[in-house]
Amino acid sequence: MRIIDYLNAIKAKVTGVCRTGDKMSKRDYKHEYQLQKKRGDVEGFLERQKARRLYDKKGVDRNGKDIDHVKAISKGGKTTAGNLRLRSRSANKSDNKK
Repeated sequence: MRIIDYLNAIKAKVTGVCRTGDKMSKRDYKHEYQLQKKRGDVEGFLERQKARRLYDKKGVDRNGKDIDHVKAISKGGKTTAGNLRLRSRSANKSDNKK
């Protein structure tokens, strides 16, 4: 990968704008989401992403914190307000090792 391609990829992630051919265009996030589902990306990833969006929508400052599912996604837990809590990263990671 050339340096310029690498820098353009970083810029696209930060600004939501990507280079297609010789022009800059807005990123189509809906299309990317559909591709994720079509590829069969891990359902847990999409659930964790959904949880982050819920907290961001509420305006909660989650800087330095993890969003924890009380009942783990792998054990059938859902992304609902009653199943989510904000915890420190160290507490969440140590709890998940059990």
